[in-house]
Amino acid sequence: MHLWRVAGEKPTYRISSTLFLRGLGVIYLIAFFSLWIQVDGLIGTDGILPAKNYLERVAGYYETQSPTQSPYREVPTLAWLGSSNTQLETLCVIGMLGSLLLICGFLPLPSLVLLWACYLSLFHV
Repeated sequence: MHLWRVAGEKPTYRISSTLFLRGLGVIYLIAFFSLWIQVDGLIGTDGILPAKNYLERVAGYYETQSPTQSPYREVPTLAWLGSSNTQLETLCVIGMLGSLLLICGFLPLPSLVLLWACYLSLFHV
């Protein structure tokens, strides 16, 4: 005999889904905060591997070696729009704000889409 049959209600996953989404938000917050501290030294203008130089090399490769493929499709990142230190840090801050929205439970689906886009963008650079 199941407990929900006694109570007359079907089980819901509200508590577990809320905890999962908040936990995911915390993980994203830690990831974006960690990268925000390091982004200038890693992929910033004077970093170990500047994003601007990397994206220029990727674009050059696809122009000469693979003209039928788009570099924007092969390396999907918002850094194509700009890869200055300020723009890369802005992506991290937007990711942190999106993770705070997810932690608070406000607009979870748009927050997850925003987090995915920001993380994918920073990952591919």
